[in-house]
Amino acid sequence: MSSRQAESNLTPIQSGICGANAGLISRLIIAPLDVIKIRLQLDSHKRFRVFSKPEANRREPGYGSSRSKYTSMSQTFRTIMAEEGIFGFWKGNLAAEYLYLTYGALQFLTYKGVEQILSNLNENSPIHIPRASHTFFAGATAGVVATIGTYPLDLMRTRFAAQGGNKIYTSFTGAFSQIYRSEGLPGFYRGMWSAIIQIMPYMGLMFGSYDLLKRQFQALKERSRLIQQIESGEDFLCGGLAGVISKTGVFPFDLVRKRLQIQGPNRTKYIIDTIPQYNGGVLACIRQILYTEGFLGLYKGLLPGLLKAAPGSAITFFIFGETARILKYIEKKIE
Repeated sequence: MSSRQAESNLTPIQSGICGANAGLISRLIIAPLDVIKIRLQLDSHKRFRVFSKPEANRREPGYGSSRSKYTSMSQTFRTIMAEEGIFGFWKGNLAAEYLYLTYGALQFLTYKGVEQILSNLNENSPIHIPRASHTFFAGATAGVVATIGTYPLDLMRTRFAAQGGNKIYTSFTGAFSQIYRSEGLPGFYRGMWSAIIQIMPYMGLMFGSYDLLKRQFQALKERSRLIQQIESGEDFLCGGLAGVISKTGVFPFDLVRKRLQIQGPNRTKYIIDTIPQYNGGVLACIRQILYTEGFLGLYKGLLPGLLKAAPGSAITFFIFGETARILKYIEKKIE
């Protein structure tokens, strides 16, 4: 049975199991790129001036620094390696593994459930809903549900990844307790609106483009024997391209989310101690970044973000497809 056939026959619970497994494995592999991306996103040095106002070049109190700690992907890699060692690239990985495990399960379970509901409505309704609309709406809904359900883990992952030698949080449970004591329940949801605004088009684009690319791949397979031989590579290639498309489209909201997640009483105690204070919501944060760092300031960390998104999405969909095949194989043997 091909991975596509296996995926189409999954129940929502089976989709959740496949998604959890895919999220767990992909996170372990892409963790170093994620840490590099977060460090670049949090560096508020005003090195990008495109479309920024001339008066924005003056020094803002508590904003930016005379010298940027992280200037490029390669320089960030060298700095982390020199200052924190190889394990520095896996900071916050425990919180991230919990995050990706739970997120993957919720994401694919919700996606499959919503898709089945929409398919049933399509069969019993005189109005035909295009498949592209199915996948976009199901993907967006899955993204919102998974984001809200796992957001505290996402926030803790960011804070762990931003830590330097002087640790603010020493353990996962300690971080949870400390955030709750000092910031209350709302402290776990700093920047969540940015995540929700981002995730709807992101997951819609992710699943929509993945489904479209898969169907195009199927059409090519009917014409080429060579392409027929790379069954597993289909999920990897389509997932990688879907990741690049979706990540590029919503990257500024991802950067804003990281900046807002790091706000709080320990804002100046992270490895980048010049993180600005943002007063207001998502739009206020965007305006402040545009004013002080310029338009390209919203795209800091894009390269590692894309390098992470492509293999991350490719691995996720590949592992999902392979897990689906294994589950269906086991199910068939039991029968």
